[in-house]
Amino acid sequence: EGLLLGLILWALVRAGGLRRPGLAFGTFLAGYGLGRMFVELFRVADAQFITPDNPLGHVIGGPAIGLTMGQLLSLPMVLIGLALIWRARTRPPVPAAA
Repeated sequence: EGLLLGLILWALVRAGGLRRPGLAFGTFLAGYGLGRMFVELFRVADAQFITPDNPLGHVIGGPAIGLTMGQLLSLPMVLIGLALIWRARTRPPVPAAA
C-alpha cells in the first residue's frame, strides 16, 4: 500500500497539490487509513475478540459483516483525512511563488 500511496502523493504534488494547504497531508491520512482497513480484511483478528459466536473477531457489527479493531482504529484517520481534503479543496489555492 505504501508504494501506491507514495505514487499518488507524488502525482498530487507534481500537479500543484502543495498550493492547497492540507491537501497532501489529508490525502496521506485518508490513503493510509484506507490501506490499513483493506489489509485488516486479510489479517487474523486478535485472540481476545474471537469467540464461538464471533469467529472473525469483529468488534462492531455482526459475525458476518463488521469492523475489526484495526479497522475501527483506522477509521478516524480516514475521516480526518477526508475533512482535510474537503477543507483544502474549498479554500482558494495559495498563489505560486515568483
